[in-house]
Amino acid sequence: MASKIITALFRPDEFFAEHANEEAALA
Repeated sequence: MASKIITALFRPDEFFAEHANEEAALA
């Protein structure tokens, strides 16, 4: 879980791209 926070802080573009993919999979 900490790795997600680190990604969100330092690689926000990557974090949000991953989050968008997860939402697309759920939709």
